[in-house]
Amino acid sequence: MHARVITWDQEEGLLWQASEVLLRPLHLALNFPAALYVAALAIFLFKPPDLDLGHADRIAFGALCFLAALRALALRERLPFVAGVSLPMFGLVALAALRAWRGPFEAQTWSVAASKFIVPFVLFHLAILVFRGARERAQLNSS
Repeated sequence: MHARVITWDQEEGLLWQASEVLLRPLHLALNFPAALYVAALAIFLFKPPDLDLGHADRIAFGALCFLAALRALALRERLPFVAGVSLPMFGLVALAALRAWRGPFEAQTWSVAASKFIVPFVLFHLAILVFRGARERAQLNSS
């Protein structure tokens, strides 16, 4: 029986190189969530209201939520819950969503509910997930 020795010096196939190039941004986003959080906040803050940028703030918010949840699942972290803050914020989110849901559908009503209640609630809890360690807080200070 002959054993084949596998070394890292072997040439990689084109498929593996392509997958590495495609997955590198995901790897960086999962390793540096603080930079992703700050980038999303910069998009929220500096998006000019007059230009139609294809809903860049909504895309950044969705990407931030997805990548933070993916990182929390990969690291098996517990979801943050601060009773003194989370419960009142959740109550306000529930009341705003219920009020928007009861009335006729208007995009402006849901937009106001999202901007005043839902997005701050989610960003607060994502910040707890993202800035857990000293390394992440140091990234925030250096940004």
